[in-house]
Amino acid sequence: MRTNEDPQSSDNGDDLVDADATALAELDARLSVVRDRVKGVALGFNTGFYLCGRAGTSKTYTVTDTLQRAARPFQYHRGHLTPLGLFDLLSDYPNGLIFLDDVSHLLKSDVAQQLLLAALGKNAEAHGPRVVRYRRQGGDHEVKFSGGIVIVSNLPISTGPLLDAFKSRLNYLVFDPTEEQMTALMRHLASKGWRSGSQVIGPDDCLEVCEHVIAESIRLNVSLDIRVLVDKALPDFAQYRDGHAETHWRDLVTSTMECRLTELRHSAEARQPAMTQLRQKMSDQALVAALVEQFPALEDQKTEWARLTGKSVRTLFRHKAELQGMTE
Repeated sequence: MRTNEDPQSSDNGDDLVDADATALAELDARLSVVRDRVKGVALGFNTGFYLCGRAGTSKTYTVTDTLQRAARPFQYHRGHLTPLGLFDLLSDYPNGLIFLDDVSHLLKSDVAQQLLLAALGKNAEAHGPRVVRYRRQGGDHEVKFSGGIVIVSNLPISTGPLLDAFKSRLNYLVFDPTEEQMTALMRHLASKGWRSGSQVIGPDDCLEVCEHVIAESIRLNVSLDIRVLVDKALPDFAQYRDGHAETHWRDLVTSTMECRLTELRHSAEARQPAMTQLRQKMSDQALVAALVEQFPALEDQKTEWARLTGKSVRTLFRHKAELQGMTE
């Protein structure tokens, strides 16, 4: 706690507030681009917008809030969606705005890519609806779509003839805020308090929970995630505060974040399509070089490699052989 007799603590607190204010201003400048892109689709200046970036950085919230402030009705769809489901959405809302959230798998389908290309492209006169056709049950169906499409994803658009064409038809933005910006945003949100149904947590308690999440993220070396705070940590605090938990809320929050760290380690290979093979290869080789230098014993190298990457020992040996070949 800061006191008048502790000027050093006061100075540090003021510096922290100033740093958070600067980071928030920087973040808002980046978010203003996101908001403008969303409004561009909502108001008909553009046909589509694709926003990607790591989870828990307020992408979905920003898009939803912008559309609501623009008083623009939209159809929201999250999760699994087939090409037929996409065509049905276009058919049901031919003049509307469709918001697709976390549907990266959809872009793996050539049929879905063709549908999106038709829905986002300009017609011959550069005005009016775009004709989208889909063949099913032995017949051709079409819809004249004049609305817009906003897509939010954790993954960037891959490369390929159809995907490159798709990417060229809409505005594309990678949103990657810094940890300082995420820290400032989480503190800002916590300072407003939290409410979920009948559960209410005041600003002071919210900030205490927020600081614990931030400290544990640093300790575990994981990126900050707003959903960890809002959807998990604060409910844990409320459960403990109301006498319905045997475990202290801090331990509950830490257990969630340690589980998340394990999930991040084990999902490393699943995330590789979002990275180039060369970049991952160099990253693994750098890790192997560090393990060889730090752990002379082979068994220790194998143990640490499995713990850090979840990959096989065969992969470790392959990288060691590649490194040996590079030095010969």
